[in-house]
Order: sequence, then C-alpha cells, then structure tokens
Amino acid sequence: MTHWQPKPLLFAHGFYICILLSWYFFENAWAALDHTAFFFFNGLLDTSYDWQYYWAIANKRAFDVVPATLMLSVFFLYILGKQRTEVRKRIAQMMVIGIFSLIVLTFSKKVLDFDRHSPSLELEPVHRITLLVPDVDTKDSSKDSFPGEHTMTLSVWVFLFWYFAGWRFGLVALSFGIIFSIPRLVAGAHWLTDDIIGGIGVAGLASCWLICTPALGFLLQKFDPIAGWLGRTFRLSKET
Repeated sequence: MTHWQPKPLLFAHGFYICILLSWYFFENAWAALDHTAFFFFNGLLDTSYDWQYYWAIANKRAFDVVPATLMLSVFFLYILGKQRTEVRKRIAQMMVIGIFSLIVLTFSKKVLDFDRHSPSLELEPVHRITLLVPDVDTKDSSKDSFPGEHTMTLSVWVFLFWYFAGWRFGLVALSFGIIFSIPRLVAGAHWLTDDIIGGIGVAGLASCWLICTPALGFLLQKFDPIAGWLGRTFRLSKET
C-alpha cells in the first residue's frame, strides 16, 4: 500500500480510454442503450402514487443520509469484527474513504462539469416526478448531468471498501451502490452513460490512483493517530 504499482494503474487507464473511445466511435450504440435505459427506468413512475412518492423522496438531497448511514453501518460492522486488534487500522481506512470521496467529488465539480442535458429534458414521453408529486421538492432534471456525481461518490465507497474489507463486505456495499443509484435514473436526472462512464469510470480511475500509489499509505499514516485516539476514546479497540 506504500509503493507504486504501475501495471494495474496502466491497465486501468487503458481500459478507461477504450471505454471513452467506444463512446466516441460507437455513439449510436451507446445512445440506444441510454434511450432504452431511460424509458425502462422512467417507466417505473407509471405505477401507483405510493411508488411515485417514494421515488420523489429518494431523489431529494436529504435522502442521501439514508445510503450514507447504511454504508457507515456496514463499515462499523467491519471495524468491530472478530479481529479487534485491527480496529485502529480500520478506522483509519474509513476516514480515508470519506476524505477521498470528498476529494473526488470536489474534483468532479471543478473539472468535469460538462454541458449535457438530462434525458428528462431531451426525450419524450417522460414522466416528471415534479409534476406527479408536486408537494415534494425533488429533482428530476439537470442541464449538466455528466458525470453522475451521486453514483461516483457511491462507487468510490464501493471500490475502496471492497479493497479494504474483501468481497463479502464488498458485495454488500455494491448492492447498496446499485440500489441508491437507481432513483436518479428513474427520475431521468441522468443518462445511464453519466453513471457508467462518468460516475463508475471516474471513481474507478481515481480509486486506482489511490490504491496503486504511495498516496494510500501516506493517508493511512496521517490518519493513524486520530484513529488510535477514536479507538481508545470509544473503547472500540483492545490496543492500549
């Protein structure tokens, strides 16, 4: 975790470049996928008012507290696992994921802000949550939908948590990531490619830069004293 790993880093860049090239040279195929995904997910709004109300609530900014709470709960289960002597290290890992997610999101807002209208503004017919459930202040459109920042943040958590905790915890995080990425697609606030290429792709590339360089060891070392203090203060660790 403290040295350069050029091979996986180069592979990640090569793979992402191939995805970008395919998006450019096979634009019609990707567009067909985008359109199909939009009409499928947005069609889920053509159901009962209870489901429409749920999707409206799920697209509110305040609802982000729900996936964040669930992710943190799973991480605490990981921290308080059988190997209590690793509590300090695992707390530091959790802090790294949180800070790095913030860094990636900030980078996205500053650098990857493209002028791309969401499908709810481009395609017809469309079910608009804001019209179906007018009493809920929610979001169902965007004039800069790329990249899918919500999916990007969730993906950073999934990639890094899988790396730290292993595939069992990783699968739980992945299920949460998929479930809580769907509301934006249902609302039509993002194209599927916003999430696949912009969200998951950028998150994967950024995570590789953390994992495959000395940056991860550096951050873990910096957070280690704080993690130790938290472990002792809340009596989570057997360490003294």
